[in-house]
Amino acid sequence: MTRRAALLIALAVATCFGGALPAAGQASRPRPPVPVIISSDVATGLVGGWRGGPSDIDDGFAVGMALGLAGLDVRGIVVTLGNNNLQPEVVVAQRIVRDLLHRQEVPVLSGSSQRLTDPAVAWYDHQPLPAECVNEGVRFMADQLRGRRLTILAIGPLTDIACLVLNYPREVANVVEVVAIMGRRPGEEFELKGKTGLTDFNYVMDERAAHVLLESKVALTFLTFDLTKSALVPRAAVEELRQRSSPAAKFFYEAAQPWLEFWKKTFAEDGFHPWDQNAIYYAVNPAAFVCAAAAPTVVPCAGTPYHNADPNRCPGHGPGQKHSLDKEASQLWLDPAGTPKRVKVCTAYASPASKASFLDSLFAFLPR
Repeated sequence: MTRRAALLIALAVATCFGGALPAAGQASRPRPPVPVIISSDVATGLVGGWRGGPSDIDDGFAVGMALGLAGLDVRGIVVTLGNNNLQPEVVVAQRIVRDLLHRQEVPVLSGSSQRLTDPAVAWYDHQPLPAECVNEGVRFMADQLRGRRLTILAIGPLTDIACLVLNYPREVANVVEVVAIMGRRPGEEFELKGKTGLTDFNYVMDERAAHVLLESKVALTFLTFDLTKSALVPRAAVEELRQRSSPAAKFFYEAAQPWLEFWKKTFAEDGFHPWDQNAIYYAVNPAAFVCAAAAPTVVPCAGTPYHNADPNRCPGHGPGQKHSLDKEASQLWLDPAGTPKRVKVCTAYASPASKASFLDSLFAFLPR
């Protein structure tokens, strides 16, 4: 067989299988970027608002990280109520995306300013009013999902994604998966450095929204507290940002300072946990995490209104519970040993090297 004949046969085989063969000596083509929408309560740098003190900084770092990763195609940022009031959060997102990272092609949309009501709002004759929650962010997600498959990275409460499920079932069929930061082991009480009374914030901020997702057919992946608390960015790593002269690096360094002081005073940890950046990293490197199919269970906490009655299935609750748990009416338990295995749960890094690679990637998006 001549070389020309062999090449023609190879091209024919490639055509039959719908692909192209790599050229001699070349690696196969890299995977195209993963198209994603980010739903976030980004509040990096804000002080005050409904929570009083400094807001969590990890959402802003996560948005920046997503925009800097070649493996992601960020279609838009939908801002939702959570770490702070909605409109200040929108200002933060616009500043990061447009002014500091110069990604004017990435739209920033306003999502929900309030959680889904429970019970849901209805007409006087009990007919449902499902569209009560629809906003520009939800409409944007629906538009993006028409004719294309997308992953949604939920690094805040699930309010807008649940509204999407309730109102756009045809478009929701194109959601590859929703990756969320929430959930716990059965019977687990959240604890950091010996301090208890912590809540599953993204879940607690809109429990009904989480229930809507759990009752849908959408593929769900949860990155749990066990996983995300195990990574800490030391203050020394943040201090290195002072060596960079870019406005973006200056902003993130200065915006982090109030949160770092608050965290050290509260938990005696000199640094911050990159909770939400785990979801971004998972989207491009899921093999870096230990994940398994799991059964989700919503466990109601006994008693009203403070859920401090005995007996009580919710760890941390009871007559002596801390006031921080008063708003926690239920908990989301994720059990790999249970059935039916409706969701995926990620509970650890695949290896020390995987964790190290994740931590090394956190500030790569910041120009020097």
